[in-house]
Amino acid sequence: MELIRIIAKHRYGIGQSELIVKSKLPDGGSTVHKLHQLEEAGFITSLVPYGHKDKGIYYLIDDEYSLFYLYWIESNLRTIAKKAVNQGFWLSQSSRSAWKGWAGLAFESVCYKHIDQIRYALNLDPGSIVGTWRYFPKSKSDQEGAQIDLLFDRPDQTITICEIKCSDSAFAIDKAYAQNLLKKMEIFRKYTRTKKQLFLSMVTTFGLKPTMYSEEIVTNQVTLEELFKEM
Repeated sequence: MELIRIIAKHRYGIGQSELIVKSKLPDGGSTVHKLHQLEEAGFITSLVPYGHKDKGIYYLIDDEYSLFYLYWIESNLRTIAKKAVNQGFWLSQSSRSAWKGWAGLAFESVCYKHIDQIRYALNLDPGSIVGTWRYFPKSKSDQEGAQIDLLFDRPDQTITICEIKCSDSAFAIDKAYAQNLLKKMEIFRKYTRTKKQLFLSMVTTFGLKPTMYSEEIVTNQVTLEELFKEM
């Protein structure tokens, strides 16, 4: 439970070494074994950033109900126990920024469970290697960091970078968001030193609302509905 609570507090996941330090558990095989058990049981997932091979492993919560419990049930236990939750309570909560943050995490978890469907929807080579990537600059550094939700390293010397975005309607990419996406790809190219061609795809709940920016930078897209289609 302590390991899960710590992981849940980190929006973009937490590295194994940092997790062990924060949990104050033994830095050895017993703690790593606990992490393996949690992963096998479907509570967490381990990811290795692109280009790091077996180093740099980090963890995310992979169980949607655990996320919901920690974000919403546990903090409202007294209210729920007293049956004091009024009609419309949860609908009201859904307008809060915290709800949107939780929904984004839950959607990412669903996407990681449907990698094959995403690959199929994007019509990518079955031999494409799945990965993620992130760069966190050192403290007090003026460098910018970046997080790649999902990527496919394709056999044709290209990489498809996927941006996962949860929204309650068709998502519109504006100028600021487009600049952020382009900057993220620029940072990825700089720190991985890849010479491969980069393509950007969007994985969204209800698709993209066409804008001049989406048409310019997005190669392809996948919707929530396509994650549950038979291949």
